[in-house]
Amino acid sequence: MMKVKGIHHISAISGHAQENVDFYSSFLSLKMAVKTLNFDQYNIYHLYYTNGNYDLGSGLTYFPWKSHYKQGEVGAGQVTTVIVSIPKGSMNFWMNRLNKFMIPYDLLKRFGETRIHFRDQHGLAIELVESDLKVENIYTFNGVEKESAITGIYGALLSSNDFEKTSEFLEDVLGLEKLVEDSVYIRYQGSNEIGKYIELSKLTLPQGISGKGTYHHIAFEVSEPLEVWHQYLTSKGIEVTEIKDRHFFKSIYMREPGGIMIELAATGPGFEKSDTNNPELYIPEQFKQYEAQVKSELFPLFIREVDRLQNYTYQNLEEFNTFDSHQKLLSEINRLARKSKSEGLTEEETIYRNELRRKYVESITGMIVQNLENVKVEDENKEFQQLKRKKVSQKE
Repeated sequence: MMKVKGIHHISAISGHAQENVDFYSSFLSLKMAVKTLNFDQYNIYHLYYTNGNYDLGSGLTYFPWKSHYKQGEVGAGQVTTVIVSIPKGSMNFWMNRLNKFMIPYDLLKRFGETRIHFRDQHGLAIELVESDLKVENIYTFNGVEKESAITGIYGALLSSNDFEKTSEFLEDVLGLEKLVEDSVYIRYQGSNEIGKYIELSKLTLPQGISGKGTYHHIAFEVSEPLEVWHQYLTSKGIEVTEIKDRHFFKSIYMREPGGIMIELAATGPGFEKSDTNNPELYIPEQFKQYEAQVKSELFPLFIREVDRLQNYTYQNLEEFNTFDSHQKLLSEINRLARKSKSEGLTEEETIYRNELRRKYVESITGMIVQNLENVKVEDENKEFQQLKRKKVSQKE
């Protein structure tokens, strides 16, 4: 019987890319393994995070959508929650860290395990669960030491349009083993240590709508050639895509009978390990012709230590440059303000400060205009249209 080995990675649609980096790299202290482009849409980042060992089964990947892209709705036919593993005894550390970052959370129990449940700033649900997973995350960043660091994906919670058909698919088609079932959930397991568990909800939820703040698909690792899996799935009447080359691995995609998008991914070649915190942008071969355009439009990403999460308004490189200039002006004005209070300013410094203040006001005005020009509204055909300036007549 054909069997998947366990979770390979889970992919989601997020909001602003820098907000995503601040959350997963700085708050959760995951390693950015890959910074690339959406293999199907070259003007959007695709960000991959793993534990410090780049282990399969630790990968969380994100497509950061622009601000005017439609918000999704969590519901049936989706992965609804990613469950990640933390070392035994580290739960208090993470509750304190959530409080420090002012991220609300709940404690809940499922299958006798206590989990910390919270959401990232774009609405994606995450649970932390202590486990004795024999993996040491050697990557430490921004106050998360290896004694508390996330070790990998523990599992995922799925919501189906028909949980009985999804259950049958997970067992009879993917070969996952049913472990336990109660009145609300069913748990399955694969053979891998990382990414071992799948939890299926029996609850009836409204149909999920893909968009910002929703999980897009779940990928399972397979050891057999994808051609064999393609033939096997097709023989069972399942519609499967052609094999897609994602450079780091090859994949096929399908929707199981309950509506959840499933990817089967080959084991290799995997991610190239690097000592850098912020990898170079990898541009897929099919997008090399757009390289100059991509680099002139996508704003840079910074992996940095932060102690709070913030929102960013810029959506492209031009807007980022305006934002960055504004921040530098503000920093210099604040420096002069501190000096004015402590020891006073020279005449030249006072003139310089006044000029900076003038430029700062111009910068603020420009950012407001820029933001208004980027506002899009949904029309009656559910299409997003750019707001246009009102033409003022001479009489007005």
